[in-house]
Amino acid sequence: MKEHNNDSILEKIKKAEDDARQRVESANKKACKIADEKEQKALFEKEKIIKNAQEKAQKALETAKIESKKQGESLIEKAKLNVESFRKKADQKKSALQDVFSEELLKLN
Repeated sequence: MKEHNNDSILEKIKKAEDDARQRVESANKKACKIADEKEQKALFEKEKIIKNAQEKAQKALETAKIESKKQGESLIEKAKLNVESFRKKADQKKSALQDVFSEELLKLN
């Protein structure tokens, strides 16, 4: 009878160990699943942040291109005005020289 009790106790201990092992395995699986979910969420957030930064960089680049184009157009416009101003001054000097030359020719005749 004692042997039967010992066997019964040993079975209960073995069953308790098996139950504990299963609980530990189950807890480990749950912990791994939670860790995987958190890792996936972190990766998703990282990708979202990177995408957002790329979009902002693209917008900044486009804005810089537009501003550069505007400045370039402005510089071209200024250059055109400067060229026109130089032409007018050159024409005025040419006209003045022609007048002086004409006067000198008249004096010589």
